[in-house]
Amino acid sequence: MDEYFEIQCTNSIEKIKISLCDQDYILGLKTNWYYHLTKKNDLQVSTRVNNNTLYLHDIIVRHSRLTKPSPKHIVYHNNMDPLDNRRSNLVWKTKAEIRKLKK
Repeated sequence: MDEYFEIQCTNSIEKIKISLCDQDYILGLKTNWYYHLTKKNDLQVSTRVNNNTLYLHDIIVRHSRLTKPSPKHIVYHNNMDPLDNRRSNLVWKTKAEIRKLKK
C-alpha cells in the first residue's frame, strides 16, 4: 500500500486519504473539504470555490495529469471509498463499466 496523508473533513469525523505527492498541492489550496451526499445519492468529498463545487478526486486527477481516455470516462474510486483519494485508487471508467462492477 502506498504512503498517504490524511486530511480532516470539515463537517464530519471522517478523514480523507491523499497520496503524499499531492499533499503540498491540496494543502496549498487552503480550503475546507466536505464529505456529503450528492444529488445522485453518491458520497463525495468536495469544496466550494467561487460558487462552484469542486470534487477532490477530479482535482487530484487533473493535478496528476492523467489523460482522460474519452469524454465518456469519469474518475472512479477503485475500492469504492470516496474518502480514499490516493492516486493508486483513482482510475478512469465509463458509466457502463461502473454499472457492471456494481452488479
